[in-house]
Amino acid sequence: DQPRSRGLGDVYKRQGNDSGPSHLASALGLPGIVLFGPTDIGLWQPLGAQTTVLHHKELCLHDCTRHHCRQSYACLKEITPQEVMARMVARTEPSPA
Repeated sequence: DQPRSRGLGDVYKRQGNDSGPSHLASALGLPGIVLFGPTDIGLWQPLGAQTTVLHHKELCLHDCTRHHCRQSYACLKEITPQEVMARMVARTEPSPA
């Protein structure tokens, strides 16, 4: 049998923001991408090995929080669909042997 080519739909079942469903999917070992804004990534990032965290935390000020951002949430607004897609494609490429 020939191995079946994996498409993005086979590999990435979930893309979401820093939320309960994303953390649950990560805990269950489901692959996915989680978009983070100004929350503390070190404290709140999903721990699943199949989860990719995408953020632009470098755009945040030291006092930015999920409830208050003097940068108008630039850290989230700068995440583009193209960037998400590139991460998805990178995760579907086979690892070098």
